[in-house]
Amino acid sequence: MKDRVKSTAIIPARGGSKRLPRKNIMPFAGKPMITWTIEAAKQSNVFDVILVSTDDDEMAQIAKESGAEVLMRPIEVSDDSSTLIDVIHHAMLNGYSNTESLCLLLANCPLRSSLDIKKSWEKFKEQNPSALLSVVEYAWTPPHRAQFLKNNRLESAFDGWQNKKSQLYPEVVCPTGAIYWSTPELLENEDTLYIDGIEGFQIPWHRGIDIDTFEDFELASCIYHAIDHGFKFKES
Repeated sequence: MKDRVKSTAIIPARGGSKRLPRKNIMPFAGKPMITWTIEAAKQSNVFDVILVSTDDDEMAQIAKESGAEVLMRPIEVSDDSSTLIDVIHHAMLNGYSNTESLCLLLANCPLRSSLDIKKSWEKFKEQNPSALLSVVEYAWTPPHRAQFLKNNRLESAFDGWQNKKSQLYPEVVCPTGAIYWSTPELLENEDTLYIDGIEGFQIPWHRGIDIDTFEDFELASCIYHAIDHGFKFKES
């Protein structure tokens, strides 16, 4: 990538996922899961470059057929100890640092929309935070009530909240890997995506589902089926 571009999308898609093997190319509503993310990125019309970073030949082929560029990465950036910031650094070191903005889009978030991406881009450019991460409301029980389960015994994860009324709980949100924006300059020397000054961009909970287990996959499939048959979620 020779000329400096305005925005680059990086879609990590390693082949060795453990909890849900080959999840990034599992058939989801008629096409490989990663294709949903590539198509949403293309339809948002905010990216000059859409890059899939992978260690897997089959995923690379599907990514190319879906219209993305591909960067193959070595095992040291693809094993269980590798992090998303490692993936970004690898891309930057291999020709993808000459961009004003970087956007990380996880391939296992097929329900995030092109409009979500476009609106997050607009907020990132207008408000200029160090980073912008998509977040969702907790869909069911508030996390303040979380319990550790140890030998069938329950222990409160957060002392002091279990006896309070839920309306007294402070507002919290759940990060989702659907969308993450920052710049190469700010991420170059970081070892985490949670850099100082990061802000949240809220999307509806059902569009922020990260599919990591078969139960996640079933839930996302049900949601897609409902929407495809006319069900409309209330937008916050």
